[in-house]
Amino acid sequence: QFIREARVLAAVDHPNVLAIYDAGFASGAGMKIEVPYLAMPLIANGDLSSWVLQRGLLDNPLAITLLAGCASGLQALQRAGFVHRDLKPGNILISSGLTPLVADVSAASPVGLPPRPGLVVGSLGYLAPEHIRYGISNEATDLYALGATMYFALTGKAPYQVEPQDLLIWAESATGAPAPHEERATVDLRLSQVIQHALQPVPENRYATMAELIDDCMAIQQGKKPVNALSNRSPLFWGKS
Repeated sequence: QFIREARVLAAVDHPNVLAIYDAGFASGAGMKIEVPYLAMPLIANGDLSSWVLQRGLLDNPLAITLLAGCASGLQALQRAGFVHRDLKPGNILISSGLTPLVADVSAASPVGLPPRPGLVVGSLGYLAPEHIRYGISNEATDLYALGATMYFALTGKAPYQVEPQDLLIWAESATGAPAPHEERATVDLRLSQVIQHALQPVPENRYATMAELIDDCMAIQQGKKPVNALSNRSPLFWGKS
């Protein structure tokens, strides 16, 4: 895992992915074994989970900024040939300038890796149904995890709460989570629609790419509607949630 994380981070140079300064094995007097290390920058505001616990739920402008930035970081990982596989609030760091940084790529896998049924990689509450059922890991599963992460940042909870022994049963009959704006009235309806679209249980009903999600975030920032979230392939287009 250590070597994998170092290789992934070394392959990506992007403002929304945590940088790596150095990696190797340290040894010294009295040490019987070499100790692996990664040298990374210290991020002032910690991770998103700690932010929510200490400062409260995100407001709409910051949530949109973090969502777009994380999607951009995941897009960079994808272009470098990797799927994150374990995106969650604890793996998103926030800089002093409020820039989000995708971190902890120790579970990352190469793009195009064949499905591995029975192998579940990631964190409970942020796993896409198709990953749980079939072992699929791709851009669509990262999109789902990103939607679930921002759902937590806006509502204080993951979109689903399931005991580990019931995970497969849930995945086989998964339905969409309650809309964020229904859980918290101050959430912008347009932002809620973006997150709902990313969290669709059927992967074909989600965003086709991270770029589509980023475009919708930019549209909201410009006072426009998230047209991709409301496209005719989305259940939101038909008035469903």
